[in-house]
Amino acid sequence: MLLTSRFRALAMTVALVAGACVKKPVVTAPPLEQDALVQMVRSRPVPDPTQARFSIKMRSKPLGIAAPPLGGGLVVDRPGRAHIAILGPTGSPVVTLSSDGTRVVFLNTHDRQYITADNAATLLGGATGDAVSLDDVVSLLLGLLPVEAAHVRSKDILPEGVQFVFDGPAGTVLTALIDPATGTPIHVSVDDAHGKRTVEASYDPFMPVDTYLLPSRIDIEVPSVELSLDLRFKSWTLLTEVPDVFSPAAPAGYEVMSMADYGKRMADKLKDSATEPPPVEPPPAQ
Repeated sequence: MLLTSRFRALAMTVALVAGACVKKPVVTAPPLEQDALVQMVRSRPVPDPTQARFSIKMRSKPLGIAAPPLGGGLVVDRPGRAHIAILGPTGSPVVTLSSDGTRVVFLNTHDRQYITADNAATLLGGATGDAVSLDDVVSLLLGLLPVEAAHVRSKDILPEGVQFVFDGPAGTVLTALIDPATGTPIHVSVDDAHGKRTVEASYDPFMPVDTYLLPSRIDIEVPSVELSLDLRFKSWTLLTEVPDVFSPAAPAGYEVMSMADYGKRMADKLKDSATEPPPVEPPPAQ
């Protein structure tokens, strides 16, 4: 009996050792591109074409912008086509910004200026290592992630949502905080290859429009020009016909110039204003 018990113990030991020596299959985590939330974010539908009404507050010290809240309208027809009109107190456009996917036109009705960037898509691609397109900029307004081709580097579960970090072309990095219940962004930022922030956007909870979810409010920051945009959307409308607003012609009597010339003029104006002596206060009355 004792021999039998020892034999059984030896047999069990051999079996355990043999089992430990068997090569077990390596379980590899699926790529983050296959993450269900990433797929949800990238496949979230948006109406196209569509238009919106909003109020906007703009601030930029370098650009000399300190405007009170104004009304506005947006028309989007992807890829890349968008028209933004900022309205004055009387309801007439003060400025419009239009893109046909390649060319951008800025119309300043107050100063009667027609400003163009005929190769805006090429310039934007060159400035970002072909990481950001005009359609990526339009995507931010719809609550879609820019740089769709970016590779997912990491995923972190945070108290306020799920944060993904994406590696884009030419060293660009996209960081997106996502609402896991809806697949909509809470905060999005894009940094260049040197870690410099190029743009960031924060979103309030999205509003239901028909079968879609669209932004109710976006705060956009462009650090290079200290530009802050606060957009509050009043309504979104699905379009069946697209208005012809993406390539406006120069109105009669308007000064026509390139975006580069306009930028140089603004830079010279800001430089001159910075060197002007402060106004002299009049002496107090006796």
